[in-house]
Amino acid sequence: MPEQNSVLQEILDIDAAWDAAEAYWDAIDQQQWEEDLQGDKEYKNYLEQRDYYHDCPGHY
Repeated sequence: MPEQNSVLQEILDIDAAWDAAEAYWDAIDQQQWEEDLQGDKEYKNYLEQRDYYHDCPGHY
C-alpha cells in the first residue's frame, strides 16, 4: 500500500508540474499577443500618418 501511495503522489506531482508549465507558456503567449497587438497598432498609426502626409501638398 505505501508503494501505491508513492506512485499516486508521483502522478500528482507530475500533474502539478504540467499545470505549472501550461500556466507559464500561457502567460508567455498572452504577453506575445499583447506585444504583437501593440506593434500592429503602432504600424497602423505609422501607415495612417504616412498616407496623411503623402496626400498633403508639398510632401512626397
